[in-house]
Amino acid sequence: MIGEEHKFLAELAAQEIPVIPPMVFNGQTLFHCGLPPIPYTLFPKKGGRALDEFDKDGWEMVGRIIARVHQVGAKHKNTTRVTWRPAVATRHHVEVINKSNYILPDFLPSFNRAAEAFIKQADPLFTADDFILLHGDLHKGNLIHRPNEGIFVVDFDDMCFGPPVQDIWMLLPGRVEQSKNELEWFLKGYETFRQFDWEGLKLIDALRGMRLIHFAAWLAIQSAEPDFPKHFPEAGTKRYWNELIKNIQEVLFSNE
Repeated sequence: MIGEEHKFLAELAAQEIPVIPPMVFNGQTLFHCGLPPIPYTLFPKKGGRALDEFDKDGWEMVGRIIARVHQVGAKHKNTTRVTWRPAVATRHHVEVINKSNYILPDFLPSFNRAAEAFIKQADPLFTADDFILLHGDLHKGNLIHRPNEGIFVVDFDDMCFGPPVQDIWMLLPGRVEQSKNELEWFLKGYETFRQFDWEGLKLIDALRGMRLIHFAAWLAIQSAEPDFPKHFPEAGTKRYWNELIKNIQEVLFSNE
């Protein structure tokens, strides 16, 4: 999976799409050191300024960049990366949570009921016919501006195979109905290079629910680290699980 990420970055860079691929030594990008072997990769140091807000031109520029990423991603139909749909990705994340000691036992039945209801309701909305290789975690924190070079897309760790709208909805400042101008500007730039399936916008609520459960699974894994309580003091508390289950249920009702 890491190798595929590196190859995709190299492919994007070869098309002069603004990404930062890993360094290559003797034809390799992934190396190991120590016992047991620890895998590592070297990237060139390229800092940049985080982007908080875009104007109209900025939204169009980002739309053009992502469309070009998707042009390349659309050529990939066989992949080792996770398929981003509830019956595959979300079910795996539910299993991760269930196998961990992270979730409080009293909340396990209600969490599983909410998660399974979500998967059952949301998965039929997805069709693999339009799935492509995606960045997968495209929010403003993964866009940087480099002086005299422009905007770069970084952090392809969560690269996945799924619907193109996954690389759009997290960039919006609010829900679709609250972000009509931003969405219009983004898609104007996007459609300079690639046609967008506007029906895909109907998946955003389901994708929001998937992200809720995905993040809970990520926290479950991170909870084994010694400094976890320091960095995430509210995670895993009764209040946390109450709010998570409530939020999943709200996604269910919004799709009815």
